[in-house]
Amino acid sequence: MNKTLNDLLNNNEFEKAEEYIQNDDVSLKDKIDGIKFLLYSFETRRAKKLFLKYKDEIEKASYLDFATLYIGIYVELKDEINLNKAKQEILNGPYVDQGVEEFRNRIDDFIMYLKASLVTPKKEEEIDINLTKKKIASNSYEEVLNGLDDAEKILKEGIDLTKYVAQVARKYTKYSLKFYYLITFLLKNNYDDTFSIDKFDIPITFTLSKIKNKFNEISSEISTKISKAKAEAKDVGIFYLFQIAFSFVEAYLIPERIDNIDLNTLMRVTYDIVRGNFEPMEDDPLEVEFPYIDSLYDEYKEFILEVLKESFFEAATYTKISNFNKASA
Repeated sequence: MNKTLNDLLNNNEFEKAEEYIQNDDVSLKDKIDGIKFLLYSFETRRAKKLFLKYKDEIEKASYLDFATLYIGIYVELKDEINLNKAKQEILNGPYVDQGVEEFRNRIDDFIMYLKASLVTPKKEEEIDINLTKKKIASNSYEEVLNGLDDAEKILKEGIDLTKYVAQVARKYTKYSLKFYYLITFLLKNNYDDTFSIDKFDIPITFTLSKIKNKFNEISSEISTKISKAKAEAKDVGIFYLFQIAFSFVEAYLIPERIDNIDLNTLMRVTYDIVRGNFEPMEDDPLEVEFPYIDSLYDEYKEFILEVLKESFFEAATYTKISNFNKASA
């Protein structure tokens, strides 16, 4: 992406970026990357406007970019009617290559993955404490996240729900994303307690105060590595999906895997799994950014695939998504 466009986007000057992308001297690749950036920044209507303007050109230049943008825009807009039209257009499109055919075969998984992961930021509103508690104790992946976000806000106002969060976490018998988010909230807010949980059918007991320092250390290291890799990534779409997948992997590191984990190998294997669904990329800078240890690769891959299976099912099952029958009625 050229410097002018990159600076506009990173400075959140989205209106100027939208105008700049439409200049004739901006390459199609930069236009595509700019639209992706807008989409992943929840500037969805700008992304849609530009995508529809350059839709035919994008389809000819990079079918996978065309397909993922087409789907992603209508997922974010919660427009089930046009999402279904986009899906049918992609499924009925011409043969391009095997990578595109694999994407078509997994298009429903991709749609569910995005629906489970793209949560538009909420508008500020007065927080109801009882409603916040209901969200935290909910079976919904999205509701728990929203409830903890509200709990974090009211904590700054002196209303402390950490003891309640601990009570909810203690009711879990099986490790899950929801359990992880509850535990993370407690760790970040210096609450100490001991928990017993089954993780992949293995019973584990851990005390928050004993893992807190290592948790903070590894969280900081992951954040630094992700930020650095994001600046190097050639394909922001693939990198975005990698971030989603790795956030699930990170959630399953505590308590027993935060010690002696090789983050470069962990990130590389996750990246390879995500990237494997798309066209090969020449001179991918993230191969250098994530050097891996050969002897750990297969072991980590087995762990990551197990995590993604568990976490994707949870996120896709419990996230509230639009009802297609209702939308098309």
